[in-house]
Amino acid sequence: MKKQRYFSPRQIVLTVIFVLSIVTIVSANDDLQNAYKAYRAGEYGQSLALLKPLANQGHARAQIGLATLYYRGYGVPQNYEESAKWYRLAADQGDAAAQTWLGRLYYSGQGVRQSFEEAGAWYSEAANQGYMMAQRRVADLYYSGQGVPVNYKEAAKWYRLAADQGDALAQTMLCSFFLKGKGVTKSYGESAKWCRLAADQGVANAQSLLGNLYANGQGVPQGSKEAAKWQRLAAEQGYVKAQKKLAWYYMTGFGVSLKYDEAAKWYSLAAEQGDAEAQKKLAYLYAKGQGVARSEQQALKWLRLSTGCGQEEAMGNIIGHIIEYDNDNLVIKWVHSAAEQGYGDYQYQLADMYRYGEYGLSQNDTKAVKWYRLAAAQGNQNAIEKLEDIEIGIEIEKTISNLESDDQNCSRPDLPNVDATTSQWNKFDRRRDNWYDCMDSTINSSWEAYERLLVEIGGEVSKEGYEYPFLFGTTLVEKLKKLYNKITDLNKKNIAEWEDMRERRNSRIDEINYRNERRTNSSRQYQYQQQQRPILQPVPSRGQFYVQPGIQ
Repeated sequence: MKKQRYFSPRQIVLTVIFVLSIVTIVSANDDLQNAYKAYRAGEYGQSLALLKPLANQGHARAQIGLATLYYRGYGVPQNYEESAKWYRLAADQGDAAAQTWLGRLYYSGQGVRQSFEEAGAWYSEAANQGYMMAQRRVADLYYSGQGVPVNYKEAAKWYRLAADQGDALAQTMLCSFFLKGKGVTKSYGESAKWCRLAADQGVANAQSLLGNLYANGQGVPQGSKEAAKWQRLAAEQGYVKAQKKLAWYYMTGFGVSLKYDEAAKWYSLAAEQGDAEAQKKLAYLYAKGQGVARSEQQALKWLRLSTGCGQEEAMGNIIGHIIEYDNDNLVIKWVHSAAEQGYGDYQYQLADMYRYGEYGLSQNDTKAVKWYRLAAAQGNQNAIEKLEDIEIGIEIEKTISNLESDDQNCSRPDLPNVDATTSQWNKFDRRRDNWYDCMDSTINSSWEAYERLLVEIGGEVSKEGYEYPFLFGTTLVEKLKKLYNKITDLNKKNIAEWEDMRERRNSRIDEINYRNERRTNSSRQYQYQQQQRPILQPVPSRGQFYVQPGIQ
């Protein structure tokens, strides 16, 4: 017969406590699961009702759940202090997730006094337990030098621990570290390895970095199409660097067909996110009408957003870009537009373009003077000086023109024939003297104009001669020299003509006298001839029309 076993009262009590504990744990776990189900379903009030009793009983996972509700303001008013309180209670129990979250609150100063040191302490507690997110956070602090000295080797160590567990952001950082040799030995192969792991998880930064590696053939075979593929994947996620890179590929035809409209599209997406470089590139596309309809308004808008400059400076930047890279027609359009808006510097620039016939414009002094005057009215000193120069130049040309015209208008008389009467010879002498006086006046007035203009450009007039300013080879000096040569040549020509006329006249008189002496001595005939013979005297030489000083 078996001996019957009896339990002592103590054993019975312990057994009851154990069974009740199992029931309580099962019940708590059920409540916790139901709380999380309600959270996922958006039933935050029910989730709160289930979590709060468990959290008050010290259940760490419930405390984390309750802290999260307070942090996000789900089912309760958002309260970072309450959130920090519950995270701390769970963290004090050694929960790695709670320690990491509490570290985040210290990092950002939410619900607690901001402290990188405290953040690092809680991250380290969790990281040492192998918690992936905390390992990456510790690495971030060593990388940025927040709460600890900058230490790329330590950062690389913790990034690798997190990356080995599949943390995509840590893998991306390792990609960058191996690419640049930060905290590790530089290796394109290792860089490509970690970039691909992160890129395959959809991290835009990693995809863009992998695209760069393919573009440069670093750690992978060089491939423009692969480069464009990975940049596109990143760009489609809104990653600005990839959007700009893809836009540039379309501008240059690298790995894709050359399409300015696609380039404009991707620059526009990056520009709308506030990227200054993309805004500037987009501005230039609008300025040139590449991939978009040409629009001065849009070009100026994006360039001003990019640089923070004013309208005039923005126009200057665009004009400078177009001058460097593009065609003359666009330069003319932009400079003309800026000039018409009243910007003095561009009125001056447009005047120069007309004066010297630049960028395909026909040389036009009239239009140059117009724009110089507008610029000068705004106090542009260069325009004032150029306006003076061009007006002096116009006066020089006018003086030359008048000199040539007067030379034609001062009628040179023809010498009478041997049978001319006394009245005809007298008429010739009057016409000859008028011609002389006309040319004498023309040459004298031209020399006076020459001397005045020489002084105006900074030259000197003295008894020793003329001295030009130190402007050799300039347009004004060359024009003034042309006037000088015109006057001296005409002076010499007229002196020669006067001497020729005098000699021919005296020769003609001698011929007449000789013929008269050979006439018959018939009294009637002789008297008749004496009555008709011109009473003429030889004309002396009158010398130079104008004696000018020598020229230096």
